[in-house]
Amino acid sequence: MANLMKADLKEVIASVFEPFVFAAGREDLLAVLKTEDLPKNEKSVQFGQFKTIKLHGTNVAHLPGGGFLCLYEHVNGRYLAFSLPRLNEADDTTVSKWGDNLGFNQKNLDQSTFMFLCHELKGFYSIKSQFRRKEESLNVIDVVDDYYTGHSFRDLYEFYEQVYIFEIPHDNSLYGEAISAYGFDLCSNFSGARAANITKKMNDVLWQLGRYSSISKDSLFQCLTATQSRHSFIELYRCLESIYYFPWILELRDAGSLNVPIAALKAHCRASLNWREREEPSIMKIFGLVNPDEETKKIEKSIKIFKKHTKNKTFKRDSIGREIYQLRNSLVHHENYEKPERVIISSREWEDISLYLSKILLKFTSDHAHEFA
Repeated sequence: MANLMKADLKEVIASVFEPFVFAAGREDLLAVLKTEDLPKNEKSVQFGQFKTIKLHGTNVAHLPGGGFLCLYEHVNGRYLAFSLPRLNEADDTTVSKWGDNLGFNQKNLDQSTFMFLCHELKGFYSIKSQFRRKEESLNVIDVVDDYYTGHSFRDLYEFYEQVYIFEIPHDNSLYGEAISAYGFDLCSNFSGARAANITKKMNDVLWQLGRYSSISKDSLFQCLTATQSRHSFIELYRCLESIYYFPWILELRDAGSLNVPIAALKAHCRASLNWREREEPSIMKIFGLVNPDEETKKIEKSIKIFKKHTKNKTFKRDSIGREIYQLRNSLVHHENYEKPERVIISSREWEDISLYLSKILLKFTSDHAHEFA
């Protein structure tokens, strides 16, 4: 957790101007640049509030396009702050509605929160792109003369990327959630928050997956913000890993005519037998249980590395499961001993494979939703 109580006021103010002086190559100005002098009472209140803001290191994340998302605490409240430089004007008008729909209270940026963002979120909260040019940065900071009384906070807000702030009420259903839950919802609703390679079709499938508690919101958030589709594939594979146990436990329960929830039987097998499922046969069993819709089958047949299976007269979908398993190994291991030949897959093909995997995961999860509840 960031310790703002020990922060020095001069150090905090310097962090506001650092991006400009570094862009302009005028570090010599850092010692004389300052913010406007607030009335004594207001200054005391704002800096006092600044010192009460608490940020856990795990509650901040980069968003594609230079944005960020952070979750912080202030006095007795919890707040969500984010910046979306790629947000278009149409989206900008709906951010407030998004917060309203979730039951959040939108707040204006004030001096204490602005200083907190500049000081604690270096590398996340950034100045607008035009001010990263030397000439533009100089126009902002090369203004010190005998009449200089400091930069106004209102002007400084405009030099930085727009930030949105929402208070999350204590009685809100999302109050205790991790940052990934907020990030997933935000990225699902705004194209400017997610990676450019995430198509609308892919986003729609991921949004549906997010309705199920068995699917990790963290993996879905990472999937939506991964700028390479092969990394999205890895996050979807992690979701698949979390249910490897399912076909084996289902088979055991049916064979024994047991009237026990799947989750309870899995827990018992883990604790009593130290049982762990093997990856390759597990993914093959899952794929063997899925009967996808026609659109998914069409994608399946279009993927080049699947053709040796789909064109086989005795094709069984579990063979695609093995292929997915080997693809994952090729990404996470330095050398894939099970499939030593190198397979070249284009970015577009990774998009198709990721979309296919997400649809398979959705079909399996929806078919067995009552078991995961």
